[in-house]
Amino acid sequence: KDVDELLLDFNVYNDCVIWWFVIILILTNTQTKSIWIIFNKVAELTPGNVAIELLDRYKHELTRFPAERLDEVAQNVVIGSQYPICAALRLSKWFIDIASYDVAREKIFEAISEGFVDAAFDYLDLIESDHMATIVLEVRSDIEGMNAIEMGLEFQLNKFVTNQRIERITTSVMNDFEFLRPVNKDEAFEIDPLSVQLVWRKMWYRQFYFTPLGTYVTEIFLYFVYLSLFTYLSVQKFRVYDKMSSSEIIFWIFNAGYVTNELQSVMTSGLKQYFGDVQNYFDTVISGIFVASIIIRLAAIIKGPGCGHGNLIHDEATGISQPCWAQSKLNTTFVVLWGLATMTLWLRIINFCALSHSLGPMVAMIFRMMGDIATFFTIMLILFVAFAMCLMFTLGDVLPDQFGNPASAAISLFLGLLGEVDFDSLEEAGEVISPGIFYFAYAVQLLYLVIGSLVLLNLLIAMMAKTFDTIEEDTISAIIFARYQLALDRDTSPCFMLPPLNVPAMAFMVVFYLIEGIINLFKRLMHCCCSLRGEVFMPFDFAVMLMPQFMKARKLELDEQILFENCNRFFLITTNRGPTKCKFLRYKPEIGDHYVRFYTEKGKGMKVSVMNSVEKKHQWQVDLYTLHKEGLVDLEQFDNIPVTAEFTHKAHQAMNEAERSDHKSPYWICGYCRGYVKGSKISLNRLGYDMNVSDLEMKIIKKVSPDICPNCYRVRLERKRWELIWEIISIRLYYYIVGPILTFLLFIYIGFGLLKDPSELGRAVDLVKSKIMSTKEEAEELMLDAVDTVTGDGDGDGDDDVNDDDMRSTDAIDQDQDHHNTHEHEHEHEQHNSSTPRASSTTTTSSSSCSKPSSFILDDEPYLPVLDEDKETIFDVTDDAPERDHDHDQHDSMAQCLQHEWAYSDESDDDDDEDDDGNVQDDDAYINDMDLIYCDFKGKTSVTVLQQALQQCKVACYAIQFYIQRHFVETFKALPTIYVHKEQEQEETDVNINTTSVH
Repeated sequence: KDVDELLLDFNVYNDCVIWWFVIILILTNTQTKSIWIIFNKVAELTPGNVAIELLDRYKHELTRFPAERLDEVAQNVVIGSQYPICAALRLSKWFIDIASYDVAREKIFEAISEGFVDAAFDYLDLIESDHMATIVLEVRSDIEGMNAIEMGLEFQLNKFVTNQRIERITTSVMNDFEFLRPVNKDEAFEIDPLSVQLVWRKMWYRQFYFTPLGTYVTEIFLYFVYLSLFTYLSVQKFRVYDKMSSSEIIFWIFNAGYVTNELQSVMTSGLKQYFGDVQNYFDTVISGIFVASIIIRLAAIIKGPGCGHGNLIHDEATGISQPCWAQSKLNTTFVVLWGLATMTLWLRIINFCALSHSLGPMVAMIFRMMGDIATFFTIMLILFVAFAMCLMFTLGDVLPDQFGNPASAAISLFLGLLGEVDFDSLEEAGEVISPGIFYFAYAVQLLYLVIGSLVLLNLLIAMMAKTFDTIEEDTISAIIFARYQLALDRDTSPCFMLPPLNVPAMAFMVVFYLIEGIINLFKRLMHCCCSLRGEVFMPFDFAVMLMPQFMKARKLELDEQILFENCNRFFLITTNRGPTKCKFLRYKPEIGDHYVRFYTEKGKGMKVSVMNSVEKKHQWQVDLYTLHKEGLVDLEQFDNIPVTAEFTHKAHQAMNEAERSDHKSPYWICGYCRGYVKGSKISLNRLGYDMNVSDLEMKIIKKVSPDICPNCYRVRLERKRWELIWEIISIRLYYYIVGPILTFLLFIYIGFGLLKDPSELGRAVDLVKSKIMSTKEEAEELMLDAVDTVTGDGDGDGDDDVNDDDMRSTDAIDQDQDHHNTHEHEHEHEQHNSSTPRASSTTTTSSSSCSKPSSFILDDEPYLPVLDEDKETIFDVTDDAPERDHDHDQHDSMAQCLQHEWAYSDESDDDDDEDDDGNVQDDDAYINDMDLIYCDFKGKTSVTVLQQALQQCKVACYAIQFYIQRHFVETFKALPTIYVHKEQEQEETDVNINTTSVH
């Protein structure tokens, strides 16, 4: 409190640099408690990005201070930062850097570094929703312009990357498209390791190619296609002066796409980021080799061999005949380059094994051991130079072949490490040189062998063994980190078609711009010639025509976006007249309400009542969220609004204007969902509303001011139009070329796997049958609906009936008579065995394809709807409902089942039946409640009206159950939480009850 009052009159926020300089200068001379207190407060008031820059500037001066004091200052920097998670991760890296050169306190600083990673998790744990946590992690901070996910990768923070929650988020980024949308919440944030079964499941989604998993699988497939063509040409063993075949021409065209792809990656990501991936080293070498090879190949073909193509040189010693140009420089260079390309192309497959649980750790070991070998050869180089120069000076005159120059001396010493030491030549030289020189050279070689073979080689083996043990202990961490890196790199990068199919993709791009340019030129000429200069010219957008359907779908936010296109679209709100057409006139952002006008089916204004209001008027001011809670409006009707050329034209105008004026445009092309979107201030609120996020979490999230896409709820990532066009062409190539071939290959693989496991094959066949049957039933329903729409029948059976309420077919009456006989027979059986309760079995009526619910045939038990908590469906409490599942189609066809049940009572005789004992059984004794209800409705209403009544009853039951559950949950949340701790030291368990409030 005193420090706050002391700094009240000072502008620490603007003068923080001066404050840091003065405080560090004072602490350098004298360290007092009061100065450290002021330093902590100044660190808290300093902006996070500035504070971290000052820590980097004064990190050498700060190393003279105690580690505990530096920890306190860094904690206050995190507290005062707008992005505490990013600040904690950045300071974790800062302490790791200090530990690298402050060797005496290395362990202390490493422990502090891990503590800041834990602090980042503590902040993240305040947000329970994984959807909101993903948004917080993706928001770019003011600290080096990176977000938390990028910092975990850039700073190699394995503890952060391997966290279980971070792994769930990374897995969703890797496998799922638009996983933050509430409609996909059931499939999001599930940890599913990479496997063929996972690819087989995910590839049936239309958006599969736009996921990091989709591009990764496509890259592997296309690379093996490219490698197969290369291997085919290698088997042909062609040479530089041979004539080019058609397959070789195709190969060089593919190579052009390969090199172009690498140049594009360098230009978009930069050299530092490009060479941060080990795979790009292989790509650079391969690209350089093929560029040099094609130059040499073309030069040789144009220039010619000079000695003629048909001239051969016969070697009598070996009996081999070769062309006269076989030993030329161009041919030799070409063969060497092709051999290097062969090795690098096949070794590049190692990079695809990084995500494998069995091969991934071995790949990491190989690359880590390459570093150990580099360290070993650094020491060996010094050893070579020392002993090679010594032996060259000592024995160079008598043994010129072995030690005549430094190069030959180094080669001789290296062969000595492998056991090829020529002591015989040394003994022969001993007859020429003096004994002193001979024994000295002999001792030098023995000393070299002892140091090189016994010490250094064993040291290299020990280093590799340590590396193996380290990676073996952290196998899972290496796999998770590799997946994390792959998901992050591919998630934010454009999904351009990979080589070799990027060549036709670029060709299609040229065709695309030619077609669009010609059409727009023709439209502009027509616009000018037809005297339409007063009207706004609307250009033709060819991209909208080529977009897949999921890219055209645009979700409207519940703000002014609903007023798009001058509100030419009608929406539905339930009023006292039922679902009523309406238009949204304007929006009041300060309170979030809309002005709505209601219309009849003919488009005329009408007076209605909303939410059981007594007043009736044409225009209402409504809150859509409140109406949605009451079940009066369906928010899904504001989704999947198609993108039009008019909307894209307006978006491009806004983006161009923003680029000229250097400000952020309200429109952009989302880099995740690939859709044209308009920013909305309530997108975050709507996501929080759909996911039931608490107010405390919303306050934490709004602190970082996320700018999210209203379609997919990912943090804003913009795409250029040419990038979007390239991605559209790429996904079309995937649909027509890559996807079918990949599906066929995976089908064969999955098929062989199922044949090995008969039980799994049976489950797969049952699954396919169920999907086929469900698809067939849906198709039949759609066909019947279409027929009813044409005939105006509306009964859902596809027949053009004259009077569905009064007339019934003969087949239905016969089947109902059979049903009645079965019903009577079961009653007789129950009377014979009085120990069993009287209940009729559920029968199936084939004419209407529906099953009568068991609740309507019970004599003694009432119909009790029960909510299944796992599936959230209503089922009946009866003995005849083993599956406990009633779908909506069964509820909707309930009236038809009742119609069949009542038909037999009208057509059959009224005679009483006799049981086995001859007692007369009165049919009226078995009339259930629904029969009595039918007596009231009989002759007064139609079956259609009864269907609507039953539908409203069903809605009322759902509403009552929802209210009871919601009330119970809210009441339960308000109760205090009781924690019970068990102490194992005592024989009897002591229960300590601590009551805390729920945050």
